[in-house]
Amino acid sequence: MSWIAQGEAQESRIVGGTDASESLAPYQVSFRNTDRSDDHFCAGSIISESWILTAAHCTNGIDANQIAAVVGTNKLSSGGDRYEINKIIIHENFIIRRLQNDISLCQIKGEFNFNDRVKPIRLASRPNIRPGSRCVLTGWGFTDNQRTVPDNLQVLTVTVLSNRRCSEKLAQTRDLTPIEKTQMCTLTRESEGACNGDSGGPLVRNGKQVGIVSWGIACARGFPDVFVYVPAYYNWINEHIQ
Repeated sequence: MSWIAQGEAQESRIVGGTDASESLAPYQVSFRNTDRSDDHFCAGSIISESWILTAAHCTNGIDANQIAAVVGTNKLSSGGDRYEINKIIIHENFIIRRLQNDISLCQIKGEFNFNDRVKPIRLASRPNIRPGSRCVLTGWGFTDNQRTVPDNLQVLTVTVLSNRRCSEKLAQTRDLTPIEKTQMCTLTRESEGACNGDSGGPLVRNGKQVGIVSWGIACARGFPDVFVYVPAYYNWINEHIQ
């Protein structure tokens, strides 16, 4: 996630979550930077036999051979299957300065070996996610503002906030562009939310992915987290992966 703290954009991880069960998120992807000690830097979700959905700011300015995708494990330190990336597609209208159209696709070399721990997530196609809805957020982002990295995948249940209310809350901190129809927000309470490292990860409701972690204010300090709204890009995604 790209988090804003004192005017600076930063990445993100889940604060206030708990360890996820092994079978909870078989679609979860850890992106590793092969140029930097294979560190986890962003997340993604498996959406087909060879495609991963993530945030554009995770792949912007990076060559496909600089990243690898690890799936099939809840631990950063061990297990799972590793795949090289064949191609990256960033939304043609992505604006990094404002994090608009913050959506990207990564095609792996070959195909995923699907099993109980590696499965694709279905994508929400209809824009019917109402304020007050409860969603599930998973990731390996920082668990606090001291940049503590969890080894175990974290899970947190969050509440959808209306875009109007989200814009009002974010405007209290700085002069921000209003949240658009292609975005969505969640806010449960202070000390719970996404943080650096969760970027690109999935927000899920009723077994379907509704959001992609995009950005927020600091980490879980009582302000909304902002996501790419998956139904708004459903056609764009399918046009590219098919």
